[in-house]
Amino acid sequence: MMIRLLRCRNVHVENLRLYEAAAWTTAFLDSEYIWVRGVDIKNDKRYNGDGLDFDGSAHVFVSDCYVRGTDDNFCLQASSKDHPVHDVHVTNCEFTGVCAGLRFGLKSIGDIYDVTVSNCTLNRVWREGIKIECTEGGAISDISFDNIVMRNVTRPVFAILNNRFELDGYGTSVELDHMPEIGAMSRISITNLTATDDEEMANVHRRFTDYVMGEPRFNGIRFDAAEGHPIEDMALDGCATYAPADVRVDGEPLALCGPCRDPSIRASLIQDQ
Repeated sequence: MMIRLLRCRNVHVENLRLYEAAAWTTAFLDSEYIWVRGVDIKNDKRYNGDGLDFDGSAHVFVSDCYVRGTDDNFCLQASSKDHPVHDVHVTNCEFTGVCAGLRFGLKSIGDIYDVTVSNCTLNRVWREGIKIECTEGGAISDISFDNIVMRNVTRPVFAILNNRFELDGYGTSVELDHMPEIGAMSRISITNLTATDDEEMANVHRRFTDYVMGEPRFNGIRFDAAEGHPIEDMALDGCATYAPADVRVDGEPLALCGPCRDPSIRASLIQDQ
């Protein structure tokens, strides 16, 4: 890890080139008032090549960055109830990689809320462009994405509300020692998103030579929630996905939502070219 900050305040990281970290490039932990601007990250030679990771941090301002890696390009996690993630602003960035472009959660004991992402591009992301996972009993709410452009991103949007626990398992928060209750996800807004695929997306994409990261059956926009725990007040407005006919899997729609409460899907287009 090139940069790791724990319980810090008033942090400014500007105009750096961070290339080929041993694993994650940066980690900001239980910190607040963080400015990251004009940072160029390339971390695509090893596994776990994350870019910008924030856990338990608040009042975060990220702008004008380029991130390329083998894992999550930008990640928000809340692995403790004592340190919710909130007041996060991301704008004018480009993300590219083989895993998620923008990932919120998985580690989600605590809450994640009041997050805005705007004016960003995602290019050649082999898993999800936007990935929201509320899986450890916390709440993810009041999240806004606006003016997002994707090209060759296998699954533009994926959100899941359920519970998971794997003893000593990959991705489980250290504080978690039992299967948590199911948390909550609400007020997720995605506006003015354009996702375009070409024939490249008919292929299977791997991380290096082994692990499959993306293939046509993963395509589309998907919201999943555990029975009895709907995602509430989810809105898609002005969103469009375009894919060649051979990218789409027969019988599989490109957008799935269920169960959701009071979903709003307006002026959205899902089209085979």
